[in-house]
Amino acid sequence: LESKIMRQSLGMDVAQSGVLVTITEPTARAAELIEKGDVIMALDGIKVANDGTIPFRSNTERVKLRFYVSTRFIEDTIRVTLLRRKQVIEVDAPLTIIQRLIPSAPPLDDTSPPYLMVAGFVFTIASIPYIQGNVDEQNCWQSDEMTHLLNLASSGHLETTDQQVVVLARVLAHRVNLGFEHLE
Repeated sequence: LESKIMRQSLGMDVAQSGVLVTITEPTARAAELIEKGDVIMALDGIKVANDGTIPFRSNTERVKLRFYVSTRFIEDTIRVTLLRRKQVIEVDAPLTIIQRLIPSAPPLDDTSPPYLMVAGFVFTIASIPYIQGNVDEQNCWQSDEMTHLLNLASSGHLETTDQQVVVLARVLAHRVNLGFEHLE
């Protein structure tokens, strides 16, 4: 929040500093505590500057806020000082792993990925290993479908915990799906 006018509109006085929350991960447990529009003013009592940095080793060195978070473990709790609707509040936010729309690994509880078969069409959940194992090196990387899947893999966010990307894995030979074999 380097803009003086923006800080004033959020109700910050000249001594206060912090960063504006513009988005939250809907499936993260901290999303219930930290809202879009909040200003993160401190983490565990460490004051956050308007450029999103915190002191490091001395008062002359600074690092990005995410560095401090990366030094903590999953399930640790960070005390976050927030400015919400011009009121200063403190919340204890648990750290969790961000779940991507396309996971980096298939579920660990099964030896094979889940699938659904309908009229000879076999669907499965997309995962990074599945995509990598089914890439045609010559021309697949240039297809619109693969570009879309890779974009989802790198920046897709879950909106609910039961959301998944499902892909057509196979078309089994049968008269009911005659003419669809080119979809594989």
